[in-house]
Amino acid sequence: MAEKIVYLIRHAESEENRKIAAGKRFGADIASWNLPSSSDCCTAMGLCNIPSLADCPVSENGVNQINSAGARLHKDDFVSFSGIQLVAHSPLQRARKTSLGMLGSMVRREGEGQEEARPENVNRVVELECLREKTSTEWFPGFDKAVAGRIAEFEAWLGQQPETCIAVVGHSQFFKRMLRTDYKFGNCEVWRIRYSMEATVASGPDAQEMEGANADGRNDSLSIDGRSPCWKDYAEQVYSLYHFTGSEECLSPPTRDKTRTRDKTDQTFVELEI
Repeated sequence: MAEKIVYLIRHAESEENRKIAAGKRFGADIASWNLPSSSDCCTAMGLCNIPSLADCPVSENGVNQINSAGARLHKDDFVSFSGIQLVAHSPLQRARKTSLGMLGSMVRREGEGQEEARPENVNRVVELECLREKTSTEWFPGFDKAVAGRIAEFEAWLGQQPETCIAVVGHSQFFKRMLRTDYKFGNCEVWRIRYSMEATVASGPDAQEMEGANADGRNDSLSIDGRSPCWKDYAEQVYSLYHFTGSEECLSPPTRDKTRTRDKTDQTFVELEI
C-alpha cells in the first residue's frame, strides 16, 4: 500500500485549557509562597464542573488563535499546496471550529443549519468518533484501554482510506499517546508524519491476539518507542503559533529532541516545506 502523509493538528485553546492553565498558575504561586490572583482562583474553580468540560467551547484566546492560524494557512495556500485530499476531525466543538477556521473544512450536522464546509481540492470531510476526547480518567494507568482501542481503530481507519494526504484535527493527549511522545502538541500546531501499512494494525479483539502484542494491542518488537509500526520516523512540526503571530511569547513548547523537530531559529522552519 502506498505511503501516506498525515498532518496532525491540535485544536485551539478551549475553556478547559484556559482553566487548567489558571490552575497551574494558582498551584505555582502557592508552591512559591506567593499570593495567587483572584482571577486564577475563580477560573480554576471551573474545573470542578466536570460535565461542562466534556465538550467545552473554544476560549476567547482560542478564537484569536484560529483567526491567526487560518489567515496564515490561507496566505500560504496550505491545503492546496500540501495536496490535502481528506480532512478528519473530532466531533467535539473545539476541534470542529478549529478545522473550519484553519482548513475551511467541517462536517455538516443535521439540525444545526450549517452546510458542510470543504475546499475544492479536498475530496471529503469526515467526523470520527474514535478521535473524541472522552474523560480525563482514561489517561490514568489502568484505565486507558479504551484510549488504546480508539487509537488502534483510527490507525486502521487511516490505512483503509484511498487518499494519500490526510489532515486530522484532534486532541493533544490522543496524539501524544498514539505517537508515544514525551510532550503534547501546542494549540493550533500543525505536525507532519509519514504513515504506512507495511505492518498490520490490529484493532478490537484481534489486537490482543497478535503475536508479541502488549496490553495496548501493539507489537513493540516492530515499532519505534512503542508506537504502532505504521508510523514512520518522528512527527515534524510544520506550523506553530510563532508562525501565526510572530510573537516569541506565543510559542513555549516543551524541550524536544532535535531529531524530531526543527528549532525555530532555523530560517527554513518558517517556510512551509512539502
